[in-house]
Amino acid sequence: MKRYTSIEQAAQRYDSKGTLFFCDPPYLNAEGYYGKENFTHDDHQALANMLKGHVMVTHYQNGLYDRLYQGWHKYTFESFKGSRKADAGEEKPKTVGVLYCNFQPEVNSRSLFNGL
Repeated sequence: MKRYTSIEQAAQRYDSKGTLFFCDPPYLNAEGYYGKENFTHDDHQALANMLKGHVMVTHYQNGLYDRLYQGWHKYTFESFKGSRKADAGEEKPKTVGVLYCNFQPEVNSRSLFNGL
């Protein structure tokens, strides 16, 4: 992953037990969409092996990520696919998003309107 030196440098400099990395890598199988310097399958693998501190990775559900992050805590949610607005009468396609965590996050439910 030499062309992604900023990721490598951040991992080398900041990765520790007290660090939280939130990673939202480029979409799998979208090679060429973001330009020819996009992540490859090998880059996704390298990212999965690179970080050792607290890590959260988000992506659409797919088999490669299920294998790369096997044994991690997995949280699924329904999401809309794509960032464009739907045309009148058109419904945006839905997909399943996944948040993978290599630690058990502490979850606190809190309402924005508590105390009003």
